[in-house]
Amino acid sequence: MPSLYPHDVRRIAVGTGSASGFAGFFFPSLRARGLGEEKPVPPYSAIVYKEGDEVRAEDWKGRKIASGESGVDDASVIQSALQACGEQGQALLKGSFIIRQKITLPSSIAILIDGEMTLADNVNDTMLEASGENNIEICGGS
Repeated sequence: MPSLYPHDVRRIAVGTGSASGFAGFFFPSLRARGLGEEKPVPPYSAIVYKEGDEVRAEDWKGRKIASGESGVDDASVIQSALQACGEQGQALLKGSFIIRQKITLPSSIAILIDGEMTLADNVNDTMLEASGENNIEICGGS
């Protein structure tokens, strides 16, 4: 689970130590695992964003969760990202999304909307549903 604090970092192991020379080159498992390069830990469990005509969802490590056509599959990609967050997850929705079907919210999730969510024309349904769920936090958006 990623940190809630963006200033926290994770350390990436690099080969250093006594077996990092000749033996370390031929036998990587002998390399000492020192603490090297620092990379920031994102403050979310999953992110949904648009790239060209595609809407994409990725986990905090950058692995693809789901993707689809922008403006058509927005709700299904968001739903996949929310399900992938798991217990105590944080989802970041970055961009403008057109919602054509209901999104069901899981329990114990925080959603940060950096952009807007709009119900599509000719859709007569609720945008978000959370029946029987608890500990849901939604911030931002318009």
